[in-house]
Amino acid sequence: PHAGTTMQKKSDLPYWNTWAYREALDSSPDVVYLMLGTNDARDVSWNAAKYREDTIAMIQSFLRLSSSPQVYLFAPIPLFADGKNG
Repeated sequence: PHAGTTMQKKSDLPYWNTWAYREALDSSPDVVYLMLGTNDARDVSWNAAKYREDTIAMIQSFLRLSSSPQVYLFAPIPLFADGKNG
């Protein structure tokens, strides 16, 4: 629902600030699928330490819910040195 969003909190469009994230938390999910990171890989945004920290924080935000959801994390598609997906 929010193309271009990032996992990192400090970026041009963090998923953390979207209505979709708030609705996901409010929905008391049983299962959560996370696949964020492709947009974080842009040269202007990439910070490996922050990406890891914010990924852990997002996973924990779902695991802390009273619904105790299962959380599945999907790896983003590869981004090659020439900047193209493959």
